[in-house]
Parts: sequence; C-alpha cells; structure tokens
Amino acid sequence: MVNAVLIIAHKNKNQLIRLIKSLEDNEFDIFVHIDKKWKITKEEIVEIKRATSHVTVLDKRISGFLDTWSLCQITIELIKKALIKNKNYKYFILLSG
Repeated sequence: MVNAVLIIAHKNKNQLIRLIKSLEDNEFDIFVHIDKKWKITKEEIVEIKRATSHVTVLDKRISGFLDTWSLCQITIELIKKALIKNKNYKYFILLSG
C-alpha cells in the first residue's frame, strides 16, 4: 500500500532535497508545495523534481502565513493533487517547516 507525503516547503532547497531522498521508497508518493514567498529559480525547482521519481511539485504556489487560512488552502491543494494521482492512498502524511 502506498502512502502520500505532503510537504509544505518554505525555504532551504538542499534540506528539502535531502528529505525527499530520505523518503525515496516505493511506499511513498511525495507532493511538494513551494511557498510563493520563496525566491527560488525554475532551475532549482527542476532540481527538486529530479530528486526522485516519486516526487510531484505543485505548479500552483500560495503565500502561506502561520495561523491563517492560507495553510489550509495549501494543504487542500496538496490533497487534491494526490487524489488526482491515486485515490487509494492508505495514509496522508503532512510535513511543514
């Protein structure tokens, strides 16, 4: 059974790639939202996408602010993207930081 890992990323590309690679397993599909406030280049986003074949980076970017509806919106977008890929996930795991 495959699980969906939903990642809300705010900064630190290298740490994000290490996290993704540590989850590189057939048991996980990884979905990443990159915060709109993060000044990241298209090349860096491609590097994140290439970290493993099990990662999907959302095209839609939202500015997330602590204790606001925006974090719920981001989570909903991640879940929607995951459900489009596979409706049979056993668990959804949300990571933010």
